[in-house]
Formats: sequence, structure tokens, C-alpha cells
Amino acid sequence: MSASEVTNEVLLRRGRVAAVVDPSTAALCRVEDSGRPLMAARQPGVAYDDYRGAVCAPWPNRLGGGRYEFAGRWHQLPLNDTAHGAALHGLTEYGWWRIVHRDEFSVELTQDVRTEPGYPFDVEVTARYAVDEHGLQAQITARNLGAESAPYGSCPHPYLVAGPGMADDWRLELPARTRLEVSPATRLPVESVPVPGTPFDFRTSRSLAGAELDHAFTDVAHDAEGWCTARLWSTVGQGVELSWHGSARWVQVYTGDSMNGGPRAAVAIEPMDCPPDAFRRGQDLVHLAPGSTHRLQWRLRAL
Repeated sequence: MSASEVTNEVLLRRGRVAAVVDPSTAALCRVEDSGRPLMAARQPGVAYDDYRGAVCAPWPNRLGGGRYEFAGRWHQLPLNDTAHGAALHGLTEYGWWRIVHRDEFSVELTQDVRTEPGYPFDVEVTARYAVDEHGLQAQITARNLGAESAPYGSCPHPYLVAGPGMADDWRLELPARTRLEVSPATRLPVESVPVPGTPFDFRTSRSLAGAELDHAFTDVAHDAEGWCTARLWSTVGQGVELSWHGSARWVQVYTGDSMNGGPRAAVAIEPMDCPPDAFRRGQDLVHLAPGSTHRLQWRLRAL
């Protein structure tokens, strides 16, 4: 990663850790440790329909039909996942972000999601990235600037790279006890299923060879400080670790089977405030009261 900076990217560097952020989308474009990529790269200023590195808000994942009821009123969102008839990954990927703070090690960007079609609420979303000697620290914060409660959820969308090879060469460790079964036609939730004794049990590190994952998991074990952790390991002993605060109770794992330019070249691990279709189902949906804030915190480091 070059030490030079061009106008369409923000470079953060501290010791052996470096990251690049796209100021126009707040997307995380690269994270490296001693020159080793920890995630699939994204070119600043370019749209990606696989949402790599994106900030997804005010909802994560899919909202079936884009139609939902909140506080007694019905709303219709545009459908940007026409293959599954859904509104996908919120509104912030294509909105206008502005930098509100920046220094050598961190950057903070903000977008106002105001009276968008199908989302008539006044919510300010802020993405913050910082690097230190251990890796990347990040958070997504929402603040309700309006006079009424707003439905809300978010997720980051990094595609992680464990080391040499591809997903079939790597092992996943994810201490989750429950997953959502989804409809093959719509990719929307059908039922919650315990993972012990099934091919979706990654509580002990297991190979991803032949596994096709695009599922949400919950009931994730956390440490004494409330942090959950997922790890990918390569065959040469390298790996990557993504941790998130357990206030985000869900995590989506996707083996990148339809990634742009290279299927299964990385594995998306996406901490989520709420599960897919939460605007319609209500499960773990954040009701963001006027004047209140909500934060999703996550970290990324090399192993």
C-alpha cells in the first residue's frame, strides 16, 4: 500500500497496520498488516454490487418486498435486489458522506438519511475508522434527529482474507449456537435452527471446503467484556479475526459465491444489529427514539 494519498481516498497508518477509506461512500477499501491483505480490496469511487467494505444502514441484509409497517404507517422502499424481490442493505451505500474528523490514525464520516423514499425519518449515520498497533477499530453510530421514533439496524460488510488460497482452503471458527434457515427463492428467514450437530456448527474451527454459507447466526458466545469473535485460518497458519460488541446480536456469514471478479476469494463476516427482514418481522429491531443514539462496534486484526 503506497504511503501517498490521492484525493479520492483516505489513508490511515500506524506501525505495520494500514487502512484505506473511500470518503465518498465511507466504505472500507483495504486493511493490511505488514503488507498482508486482511480483506478483499475495493477501488475508491467505484460501486460494488457485492457491497464489499460498505456501511449498511438504516437496515442490514434483505427486507422482503421493501414494504413494512412502523408506528401504524406503511412504507414502500425501492427494490435493489430484484432477483429476490427485496430492498437490500439500506440506503447509505449510495448517499453522500462528509468527513467530520480526520487525523493520521482515524477518520469519521457522516451521512444524513432524511426522508428517503420509503424511509421518512431523520437519522444521522456516522462511520468511524481508526488504526492502532493491533489492527482496525471501527464503529457505526446512528442518531435520531427527528421528532418521532425510527426503525433502525446496521452492519459493516467486510470480505475477509485469511491468507493464501480461497474459502475452500480456510477454516472458520464462529461460536454461534443458532442460525436462520432461509427460503432459497427469497433468501428471507423461515425459522431459527440450532447448529450443534449440523454442517453449520463452527463453534470448533472447521474447514469451509464445499460449504456454501449465506446465513445469519445468533446466540454467539462472548467474553467477559461482551465481545464476540469470529476467526478465519489459512493452511499456512495465518489468519484474520473479526470481533464485535455483543449488543449486535447477529452475524451474517457469506462464503462469497457470487463475489465480483472471483467467487469464494474472501468470506464476508457481517455483525448485524438485527436479523434479515427485521423491519417486517420486528425481531431485535432498534427503535431509535428522538434524540437517542445507537452504536455498533467492531474490530479487525491479523492472526
